[in-house]
Amino acid sequence: MIIKILVGSLLALSAVNSVGANMQIYEPKHMNISQSEKDKRSKDTYIQVVQPSKSTTASSMQSGLKFEVPNGYRLPTKTDNFDDWKTFNAPNHLKADFNGDGIEDEAYLLPKKGSKLGYGVFVSLNKSKAAIQSGRKFQMFKLTDRDDMPPQSFAIELAEPSNEIWKSACGKGYWDCEIGEPSAFKINHPSIMFCYIESACTMYMWDSKRLTFKEIPFSD
Repeated sequence: MIIKILVGSLLALSAVNSVGANMQIYEPKHMNISQSEKDKRSKDTYIQVVQPSKSTTASSMQSGLKFEVPNGYRLPTKTDNFDDWKTFNAPNHLKADFNGDGIEDEAYLLPKKGSKLGYGVFVSLNKSKAAIQSGRKFQMFKLTDRDDMPPQSFAIELAEPSNEIWKSACGKGYWDCEIGEPSAFKINHPSIMFCYIESACTMYMWDSKRLTFKEIPFSD
């Protein structure tokens, strides 16, 4: 792992929710949770689809894939490669099959246009069924964003599938696991690890039942 992960304030940025088909999560044994309660808790933690304006599209120069940049953001350039991005070799771009359909997808940590502060993390699912049904070649998701910090303070890293059981932040005791919040999870498809460099991370994993990403804060 290129990123040293310590306990930090990023753990408090998001909460997590119910069981997905492409991942295994483990509820605290003392909790008796109904599905309806889980569904109520999970609404705000599933990532919504966004579609970029046609006037702001651009091709990725780092791969043969087509990545359309959402309005208000831009692709990283060589001039952005300083501070922690230079130290960690510009960890702002990933390619993998995030939704398990056999087609390579693309994720970017994008700087805000016209500012030294601000970023957004976007994933383009290429030629997904939902995208084709809507008449597009891709489906775009915004995982997270912020306007008051430089993008070079953050990074994205690929989390490969494995049999390893990961403990979530609440599973490690940073706070009490709430209703629907997993104490541990397993990665069954390539996932996106978003990190505040030298601090804490959040995992974004595809849920094939909900057809979107879900977020899980954790720390090593």
